[in-house]
Amino acid sequence: MTLPQTLPQGVVLTQLQTYPDSRGTFCELFRQSWVPQISFVQWNLVVSEANSLRGVHVHFTHSDYLTVVQGHLQLGLIDLRGDSPTVGLSVVVDLRTATAQTILIPPGVAHGFWFPEQTTCLFGVSHYWDVDDEKGCLYSDPELGFGWENLNQPMVSAKDARLPSLKTLRESHPLIRRP
Repeated sequence: MTLPQTLPQGVVLTQLQTYPDSRGTFCELFRQSWVPQISFVQWNLVVSEANSLRGVHVHFTHSDYLTVVQGHLQLGLIDLRGDSPTVGLSVVVDLRTATAQTILIPPGVAHGFWFPEQTTCLFGVSHYWDVDDEKGCLYSDPELGFGWENLNQPMVSAKDARLPSLKTLRESHPLIRRP
């Protein structure tokens, strides 16, 4: 697996240690000491069908911490924080069961998930979900730099299919700036 050379500031990709034996494997997914500045108040298990797409969403209050339990996802990230040294940086991170990784996504970094196969993810959030804290833009906007405009008719929720362009999102929210 090739990791992006640079991630948006505050995004932390962690390689987990797995301990195999004749019974299977053991892997620690989370220790509070790994992210002492954040407490996670809610944990969610999400199962997504092959060729599903979730997002692209951005939150200004909560952080996300996630891992792939089974399957494969491509995580698109773009830094929309005007005060960030990596504002505008766009990357796609490939996460698979076999790589045993977690990723921490801070507030202000927009993220979307494309699942090329049926995938189960576990993720924690630092604040309870709040509809007023969730903004977003259309996954297929080429300005995101994810290459998802070329996906073959992914399954998208009705809500996500109606999201505006990245340009409209930037113009409508005071915390988002253009690089």
